[in-house]
Amino acid sequence: MFGEAFEKLSTAIESEAMRSRITVHPFSTLLAGSARYLELGGVLTLTQKATLSGYAAEARYRFPGDPLIEAVQRRLDSLMF
Repeated sequence: MFGEAFEKLSTAIESEAMRSRITVHPFSTLLAGSARYLELGGVLTLTQKATLSGYAAEARYRFPGDPLIEAVQRRLDSLMF
């Protein structure tokens, strides 16, 4: 189930980028959901980890100062690195 959600949100982010319409919602949902998945003992594939790292970096760049993105980034940093 996590893999399917991860794919759908990744597709949403890519679709928005192709239409030059970038919003915080798919980023925050993907990052927060991934953090929760890891907190519950889930394990990311190497591809998911690389994709998530890329989206995390992009979210930092696109949404500086967003409190939700910053909080999720801290959670992910402690879980992934």
